[in-house]
Amino acid sequence: MAYGESQHDHHGCEIIYLSARGKQRVLKDAANRNLRRLDKLLDVYVVVGRSGIATVGHRYKRIARP
Repeated sequence: MAYGESQHDHHGCEIIYLSARGKQRVLKDAANRNLRRLDKLLDVYVVVGRSGIATVGHRYKRIARP
């Protein structure tokens, strides 16, 4: 979540996801070279509601920007 970008979903929640820039920052900071092979596993998102984390998931399509 430290490297993610956030976007409101207009239903009271916030979606935090790794953009291409965020992925580059993760891989740059990664000391372990094995993490570099896991680039596809970085396509994740977190939905945060008023009471905390609502759900997490794997992105298979782009998140639409307003």
